[in-house]
Formats: sequence, structure tokens, C-alpha cells
Amino acid sequence: MLNAAADDVTDWFGAEDTGTRDAVNLIVNVVAERLKGSAKEINEIIEEGYDATPDEVYDWCRS
Repeated sequence: MLNAAADDVTDWFGAEDTGTRDAVNLIVNVVAERLKGSAKEINEIIEEGYDATPDEVYDWCRS
């Protein structure tokens, strides 16, 4: 549900496949962890859920 909402919003304003869309998807993943009661740091969420390092995800979001 969160991912679908994120896609709806980023599609609505025509976000590219990187940059803003990556940042919104990261927010969704962090929110999903928080809803489970998790206090994991963002780097830990990335390391467990992405096939990339936190630095790589940071670069994606900034592109």
C-alpha cells in the first residue's frame, strides 16, 4: 500500500526513475520499518533491504 501510494505521487508529477523516486522509495521503506516498531538506523535498513551500499543509495537519491 505504501509503495503504491509513493508510485502514485511520483507518477503524478512525472518523477524520473532515479533521484526523487529513489528518495521517496527510501522514505517508504523507513516508514514501513517504523510501523513495525523498529528503531533501525537508515543505513541498517538499506543494508538489509537493498542490493546496494548506503553510499550508493545516497547517490541515487541525490541524482
